[in-house]
Amino acid sequence: AIALRGEEPTETVGILPVARNGTLPLSFAQERFWVLDKIHTNRAVFNAPSGFRLRGPFQLEVFRDSVQALVDRHETLRTTFASVDGEPHQVIAPTLSVEVPLQACSGLSKEEQAGMIQHAFLEEKRFQFDLACGPLFRSRLLRFAEDDHFLVLNFHHIILDAWSLEVIFKDLVTAYTAGFMGHAVTLPALPIQYVDYAHWQRELLEGPIGREQLAFWKTKLAQLPPALPLPTDYARPALQTFRGARERLKFSAELLATLRALNHQEGTTLFMVLLATLQFLLHRLTGTHDILIGSPIAGRDQQELHGLIGCFLNTLVLRTDFSGDPTGRDLLQRVRDVVLNAYENQNVPFEKILAEVDPVRDPSRTPIFQVLLNMHSFDDGSLPLPELSVTRVQPTNINSLFDITLYFLES
Repeated sequence: AIALRGEEPTETVGILPVARNGTLPLSFAQERFWVLDKIHTNRAVFNAPSGFRLRGPFQLEVFRDSVQALVDRHETLRTTFASVDGEPHQVIAPTLSVEVPLQACSGLSKEEQAGMIQHAFLEEKRFQFDLACGPLFRSRLLRFAEDDHFLVLNFHHIILDAWSLEVIFKDLVTAYTAGFMGHAVTLPALPIQYVDYAHWQRELLEGPIGREQLAFWKTKLAQLPPALPLPTDYARPALQTFRGARERLKFSAELLATLRALNHQEGTTLFMVLLATLQFLLHRLTGTHDILIGSPIAGRDQQELHGLIGCFLNTLVLRTDFSGDPTGRDLLQRVRDVVLNAYENQNVPFEKILAEVDPVRDPSRTPIFQVLLNMHSFDDGSLPLPELSVTRVQPTNINSLFDITLYFLES
C-alpha cells in the first residue's frame, strides 16, 4: 500500500530507457521481496488479491483482450526473476499470452455465492507464485448468472504496489471500454518501463545524493531501542505467522474539521497529527520514550513514473523522542520535524538502510519497527466498466506483515 500525502513531484535527473540485453538489475524493493520469498518458502505471504462483483452485460472476450492489452503494455507483468551465482536479475519475456479462466457457479444461494467468493480469495491468498517461472499475476472469473460475475485479480507484491493497482484498473477500463464500443482493444506504448527505473535508482544511490541520505539514516537510527513491547492477550509465536484480521472504524466529519483547524494553527498536516497521536498512544501503552513507526511513501516523484506498474514504494522510519514530557503541541512540532527530515531523505531504500544499520533480528518480529501507519490519498480502487454495476469485494482472511498496521483513507 502506498501513500501520497500531498507529495509534490520533484525535479530530478530524467529516467532513460536502458538496453534489454545483458543482466537487468532488480530495484531494491524487488530485491527485498526476492530474499523474503526465499526465506518464507511454501508460504504465500506477499500475494495481493483484489475482487470485484460485476453485475450487468459483461463481455468476457473483450475483457480477456483487455487483460492481454495490459500485459502487452507493461513489461512488469511479463517479468520473472532468475538467479545467477545466487544473484537475482530480471528476465522480461517479449510476449506473454494470458488466460482468464471462467468457472460456472450457477444455481447457488446468496450464502453459497458468498462462500464461493471467499473460497476464491483464500485460494489466491495461498497460491504459491514461482518468481523464476511466472507469470506473477493471475485473473479468474466466477459466473453466477449471465449478468452476474465475480472477478479476482492476484499479483505478487514484487511486481506491484497499491498505486500500480490504480494503473491496472485504469488501463483495463480504457481497453475494455474501447472494445465495448467496437474499437480495437489496444493500449499505447510507454516511453519507459520499470526496469529503466530500477537501473536509474541504483545509479542515483551510488552518487552523492545516495551517500548523503544514507549518512542521515545511519545517524537517525543509531542505538536502536528494543522491540516495542506491545501488550497482547496471547503469547507471541516464536516465528511470525502473518495471520491477521481487519477492524474498520469511521471518524466523524466534526473530528476531521477540528484536526484541520489544529493543522492550520500549527503548520502541520493531517498525517502528522495522526502520527503524533499514534506515537503518543504507543508511548502510553508501552512506557517507551523512543517510538519508531514505519510509513510507506509512493516513491514516484517523477511524472513519467505515474503510469507504470511496479513496486516503487519505499518505507520511511519515523522516530520520535518523548523525553522531557512534551506537551501535545510540543510533540506535534517534534513529529513535524521528524516527518519533514524523513521526506528530504526518502530516496534511500529501506532495504539498504536495514543492511547498513543491521539491527538485532528476532524471527517473531519485523526489524526496526513493528507498527506501520499508512495514509492513502486516493480511493481504495474502483473498476468503472461500461454498463456494469461494479462492487469492490474484500477478503475476510488477510495477511498482516506487522503487529499493527493502520490505514487511513479520507473520503
